[in-house]
Amino acid sequence: MEIQVNVVIFTVISLTFLFAPLAGVCAPLQVIGQIEGISGEIRATNDRLIVMSHDAQVDILNLPFPHAPSLWTTIERPGENVLLNDTLMFTTSNTFDQRSQAYGQSLEIYELRHLNLVGGHWDQMGNRIGAMALVESKIYTSQEGLSLYDFSDLDTVRRKTIRNDDWSFPRQVLSNGRCLLTSKQLDRQPDKIFIYGLNDPENPVKIAELTTGERPVMKIAANILYITANNSLIIYDLSNPSDPMRLKAFQLDFSPLYINVSGTAVILGGRDMVYIVELDAEYEILQESRTSERHFYTTFGMVGPYLYAHYSPTNTLYVYNCSEALGVRNTEPIMPEIPDISVWPNPFNVTLSANISIPANAMTQINFLNVNGHLLQRWEFKPTFSREVRRITIPGNDLPSGSFYLQAIGAGHSTSVPIVHLK
Repeated sequence: MEIQVNVVIFTVISLTFLFAPLAGVCAPLQVIGQIEGISGEIRATNDRLIVMSHDAQVDILNLPFPHAPSLWTTIERPGENVLLNDTLMFTTSNTFDQRSQAYGQSLEIYELRHLNLVGGHWDQMGNRIGAMALVESKIYTSQEGLSLYDFSDLDTVRRKTIRNDDWSFPRQVLSNGRCLLTSKQLDRQPDKIFIYGLNDPENPVKIAELTTGERPVMKIAANILYITANNSLIIYDLSNPSDPMRLKAFQLDFSPLYINVSGTAVILGGRDMVYIVELDAEYEILQESRTSERHFYTTFGMVGPYLYAHYSPTNTLYVYNCSEALGVRNTEPIMPEIPDISVWPNPFNVTLSANISIPANAMTQINFLNVNGHLLQRWEFKPTFSREVRRITIPGNDLPSGSFYLQAIGAGHSTSVPIVHLK
């Protein structure tokens, strides 16, 4: 995937108001850049963007700077869904099973540190995996009803089917660990949200339901449920999941496709705008912000205080700095780390040991060179999620006496250490 970056000068965007004028100061949303060549749906982790590409692959982007991503790695799979926790990424795709010589649906589990495939489950075609929700070591998903994948043992991912008509391919599935929620369109009826209790995680029981407008979008934060539907934002308290308590409802002048929550702020993304509202403890509006420019957004992702809005017609990703609207300070990106080398003993006779400090998010190459710069040996280390230290050893048996260099190249930087070998 080729990524082009256009940096845009910071601008202050004029604001319009959704509700009555407020006494509080309205924080601007700042466009800090746009990224060209992004084709697909956007997902986000704590520090990376996931692009479910239209050309049957999953691209994972580093964000050393918010407006200037770099391609970290690509998974050559026709990913349809993606789900993440702190250490694992789950993708689903249609695949061909060599053993049974049949097409089917696969759930694949990758550990995020090095993107190694560590587990998964394959089913015959017909059991398409729909929307997914993650609860500890279990994934709840729709497959002709409710299916449960237990990945507590990654070597033998277990699947269990729980038949339930309410679970026939819901639009969305999510959970706060105490209850499970699904949104579903019923024949000739308004959309509904079904709430299931998780007292027995392997046997969810329906305990409540909510009637909403068309195509609701949900987000749950702790025990608070945020729903957008029919140009409205509705907030429920799920402290008692069997009896949801409606806290507040706001009328919007657009229909959100995306909803996220950061502290006391609710972030909404629509087809032609981004809107942020900060609420107080009583869910009254403290301040609000929105964009003034109009685009045709389709998917969104949020990494820290930065919102990424995808504009499909031109495959452009717009980057918004939401720091002020979210009350976040000190959002300057951290400069990339550089590789570091420590060696001992030096001079050496029998064996040289070296600790290599590998920068996060960058391929690192270690070169062992003679005094003339000729390469004698090379090691390569894949990108990691955090700085790591690797040890290498160099035997002196076949080396002549003289000077050598150990060079580390990574994160756009190079460092080298002179070494002396004595016979």
